[in-house]
Amino acid sequence: MSKKTNVVAEKKSTSSKYISVVSGMDIRERLDEIYQRSHDKREHVKVFLRKSVDEAVGQLNESEMHAEEIAADYLSGILQILHPKGKIASDTIIQVVSEIAFKSAQMDAEIESIIQGLIKGVSRSAKACGLQAKEIISEASARMIEAVADTNPEFEKKMRQAVKNAEKSV
Repeated sequence: MSKKTNVVAEKKSTSSKYISVVSGMDIRERLDEIYQRSHDKREHVKVFLRKSVDEAVGQLNESEMHAEEIAADYLSGILQILHPKGKIASDTIIQVVSEIAFKSAQMDAEIESIIQGLIKGVSRSAKACGLQAKEIISEASARMIEAVADTNPEFEKKMRQAVKNAEKSV
């Protein structure tokens, strides 16, 4: 019986303090729900990633005030669901980060706060898995810049500056 209580307490400690505008649930619960619904489909991981990244970007676009915290929470939540045992491949982290950055750029969201949150989320996730955070952050940063470079040269400058500022703070 006490084991069950520990599991519940453990799950609550990983949840976010920010509530999803879409569902009224906290971010981690919402991501769990998306994962469960996409689990029945053939390529459920790809479906989960696409849907959760879309929701993260939509949420970031809605509430620019807390974009940094929300970006970090979404990234951490997505990675925890994909790799619940804490063994995350650095490629997965980089892929999720670049997807969120690219889609945020397309929506012309508040990119400085989002990048700050993504870098913070990368650092948090990498440290939790015993990976070298600095190496993953620099690779993720390069991939984010690369993702938006073709879309808008003006935005690429903003992105480079945001990445530089975010890397200094970690």
